[in-house]
Amino acid sequence: MIAKLIKQLKDAFGDLTVYDAPVRQGLRTPSFQILTPRLDHVRLMGGIGELNYLINLNFFPESDSPAKSYDEMRAIRTALPFYLRYIGDEGEETYHVDRFESVIVDDVLVTTFSARKQVRIEEIEVLMESLDYNIEMKED
Repeated sequence: MIAKLIKQLKDAFGDLTVYDAPVRQGLRTPSFQILTPRLDHVRLMGGIGELNYLINLNFFPESDSPAKSYDEMRAIRTALPFYLRYIGDEGEETYHVDRFESVIVDDVLVTTFSARKQVRIEEIEVLMESLDYNIEMKED
């Protein structure tokens, strides 16, 4: 799912750097950072389940000027909900995006959203089999 999100961000916003883990040093800007702090698996009726990812998407602007960096973040904040209605192509591997929230904190645009998809739950049946050990002991 993260690879699909990275592809969509690059398609929508050009060849920006996208990090999928925290960066301690050498952060290039402009860039996105994707963090997935939570995954919920909910069982529904009829052998259906739902995977819910909580995603934190941070945008680091390029400009050092407060006014220009705010304009960059505002443009990204306005565009993100339109580019991220779904993650992935239509079909089985599509995640629906909802609960979209954005806030600007310390010159970073912090966006939080949920990405979910329904999955079929298959019961795994464990069969016990006896193990037949045929060990021959030979004396020399």
